[in-house]
Amino acid sequence: MTFADLDGDGLWSYLTERSGLPGPRANLALMLEFARGADNDDILQAVESEDEYIRCCGIVGLGFILVRSRDEAVLVSLTEATTSALWRAREAAAMAVQAIGDTDPELSAVPGKPGGRCA
Repeated sequence: MTFADLDGDGLWSYLTERSGLPGPRANLALMLEFARGADNDDILQAVESEDEYIRCCGIVGLGFILVRSRDEAVLVSLTEATTSALWRAREAAAMAVQAIGDTDPELSAVPGKPGGRCA
């Protein structure tokens, strides 16, 4: 099964049923799998979801969209997620930044910093 095989309500139901929530731990592996495998439209739709887990899946996905597109609007959305009132959303933003660094270290470089890298 790939996320492309699921659409609309089927995709959101799949994620919700396997989220691990309610409970102490969200299914982070599934979140990352969605972020890597979903198409950009599904990721952007997930970011706007009322469901906290689905929204977090989308936020992690923003990192992968940013690597592929270098879209400044995606960077703005990801930056906004870092200050969310929801702690899971902030953690998802951190996961997205880790994914950016793992996938494209040059993208995580900070201009003007010694060595051009995040400290």
